[in-house]
Amino acid sequence: MQTNNSATTRRQRVWYWLPQLALLASAWVMASCTSFAPPSSAPSDVAWESVAKELAVQDWNQALELALPESIGDPRDGEVIHLLLMNRSSTEVWFPLGYGATAYLYDTSQKAWIELPNNIEYIGEEDVLEPRSSPTANWAAAVSIRPSVPRIREETVLRFVVIGKTVENVQALSQFVGGYVDLTLTP
Repeated sequence: MQTNNSATTRRQRVWYWLPQLALLASAWVMASCTSFAPPSSAPSDVAWESVAKELAVQDWNQALELALPESIGDPRDGEVIHLLLMNRSSTEVWFPLGYGATAYLYDTSQKAWIELPNNIEYIGEEDVLEPRSSPTANWAAAVSIRPSVPRIREETVLRFVVIGKTVENVQALSQFVGGYVDLTLTP
């Protein structure tokens, strides 16, 4: 009798594992049929690499996060755009007056990012955003920008950019950190 129970238990185990093994095998087959080549870069991404190199920022959107509010005005109408800037790093980040806010428009015919004039005159002083280490830390700021957006004839991307420098021992270091957020504009 014990051998019969033993055989039944083995059959139950086989029937238990069989569907899971079949699922694993099908996943393996699908994975082996899939190309693991990296996706091709969009022209705007390729063009951004040259701008990023000029700006000397290596890791975009790592130390800093820039966000658009849910509803914003149309920058083509000359409206001021308000952004939320957050320090996601473990160090302080120094910013020039106006947080160094700039805007770039992707020109599809030139396959290049064009820096747009910022029509805001900032008053005040530079600022330092602290890391989010305590509830009282100053780790976020409102950033305003008013780019002069030319007339567009096709859908394009408007990129808002902020760049700062990491701070150690009250000295701004040469390591630039940056964040950007995109807004798609339609004609």
